[in-house]
Amino acid sequence: MVNDKGFSIKCSSALRKDAFLFGECPSRVIVSVKPSLKNEFENYMNSQKTKSLLLGEVTDNNISIDGVSFGLTSDFSEIYNNLFLKS
Repeated sequence: MVNDKGFSIKCSSALRKDAFLFGECPSRVIVSVKPSLKNEFENYMNSQKTKSLLLGEVTDNNISIDGVSFGLTSDFSEIYNNLFLKS
C-alpha cells in the first residue's frame, strides 16, 4: 500500500456490510479527494447528475470500518510482502 495510508469509512445501513464493501457493481469507483476540494468535487458530481457518497476519510495508518479498527496498513503490507514478494 502506498505510503501505508489507512482509512476510516462508514458503511450504508441500507445494504449488508459485505455487499456494500465487496459488491461487484460495474459502475462503482472510489475516489480520494483532498479535503480542500471536497465541495468542488461534490458540486461537479451533482452538476453531472452522477450519484456519489462520502465513505469516510484517509487516515495515517489505521483501517477502520464503522468505528471498528481492523489494524494497521503497515501490518497488512508486511504480511503481503512476506507472502507474495519473497524471492
